[in-house]
Amino acid sequence: MPFAERFGRAARGGFLGVEYLFPCAHDAAELARLLREHRLQQVPYKLPART
Repeated sequence: MPFAERFGRAARGGFLGVEYLFPCAHDAAELARLLREHRLQQVPYKLPART
């Protein structure tokens, strides 16, 4: 499934936020548009800290 399509699917599935690896790999303006369009929040991806 294309990356951008996942936002709509998440919203239709009842999710309020989305998380994904490497947000910097995507265009910031496009991410902002997708989040607004689908009324979602970007959730930080939670990875364990290196020790």
